[in-house]
Amino acid sequence: MQSLYGSVLKQSWQTIWRRPYLWFVGILAILFAGSIEIELLENFLNQDRNNFMGVKEFLAGGLFNPDILGRLKDLFASDASSASWALAFVLLFLLVLLIILFVSVMAHMVIIDHSAQVKRSSNPAQPKVWASVAKLRHKLLPVVSLNLAIKVFIFIVFTLVTLPIFLTRGQDLSWVNYLYLLLFVILLPVAIIFSFVVKYIISYVIVYGQSLRLAIKNGWRLFAENWLVSIEMSFMLFLLHVLGSLIIIFVVRIIAIPLSVIMVAGSTYSYWFVIISPILFNLIGILLYTIGGGFLVSYLITAWTTLFVRLNEEGGTSKIARTVAKLTNSNN
Repeated sequence: MQSLYGSVLKQSWQTIWRRPYLWFVGILAILFAGSIEIELLENFLNQDRNNFMGVKEFLAGGLFNPDILGRLKDLFASDASSASWALAFVLLFLLVLLIILFVSVMAHMVIIDHSAQVKRSSNPAQPKVWASVAKLRHKLLPVVSLNLAIKVFIFIVFTLVTLPIFLTRGQDLSWVNYLYLLLFVILLPVAIIFSFVVKYIISYVIVYGQSLRLAIKNGWRLFAENWLVSIEMSFMLFLLHVLGSLIIIFVVRIIAIPLSVIMVAGSTYSYWFVIISPILFNLIGILLYTIGGGFLVSYLITAWTTLFVRLNEEGGTSKIARTVAKLTNSNN
């Protein structure tokens, strides 16, 4: 009998492998589909990534700098036309960022919807991307809000974690590192639990069409009943994320070897080849990284969705619980 995780991971692989269009949807979903666990680890390992200082530097060097705001005021007074164009450019830039945000979240939703349809049907038809977009568009704002909630919550958590470092900057105090570690150990489980619950809430909204209020209730219930399964699955996907990233890098490096040989050989025959080939090979590398990243992101989202549907409709027991039960039964 295949284990819970083996079944989920195998079915997720089959779902993604047989539907290459999801790889390209995954490229669009990369912005809001990264690994929360990796993001938390990066924040922990990089103590120099001080949230207070980051905000301070942003305000000091960006649009909100008092000197820049004063110059804008003077510019409007002296040259209203140029100032209007500058303001229009800023608003256009913000609009583009907003569109990228919504497209990324919608792509995330489409992958969840398609993988859930595959899991819930014994003979699923090939879902249409545009049909999913039309079906899910009214759920976009709640899902965007939930995705932003994860990012904001992680920012708040690590703002609290780095607070001692900020308050004692410039001082050689060894206890600050111990306090940093203690706060991280306390707040890390809170951040992980919050991310799990939000993932389940999003899945309830998309897969079962539940209201946000009901999805919050059921998302917490599902996590409370399957918290050990969630942690084990998260650990497995974390390892797969790291392994998949290393494989993508390795494949690109291997492909780069013959391309480099071609570039060196071609440079002896044509000057234009020396100019064009590096650009062409870099574009090939970027393309391979992008497609590989899209595949990996799609697989991770599909795995979480497949687990979500499995827990809701069939249930599941964690590996640790099964092992403990076997040991207990063998002792009896």
